[in-house]
Amino acid sequence: FKRRMWDLPADVRDAIAADLEKTFAFLFEQLRVTGTRAVADRYVQPPLQSHAQPRPVAVAAPDDLEAGE
Repeated sequence: FKRRMWDLPADVRDAIAADLEKTFAFLFEQLRVTGTRAVADRYVQPPLQSHAQPRPVAVAAPDDLEAGE
């Protein structure tokens, strides 16, 4: 499905995107959530996301001779 969507002609993809944009704009207006960013920022504190590389393990796990590896 995804491959077929990406393989659509650009004008068809653009028409689909425009229709989705229109639909979501309508829904957000009906839900009255447009222009509420300041209120959300006041009460919602998202957690800090760290994408640093993981640190190497300091000690390797001992081999399990019974595991058959």
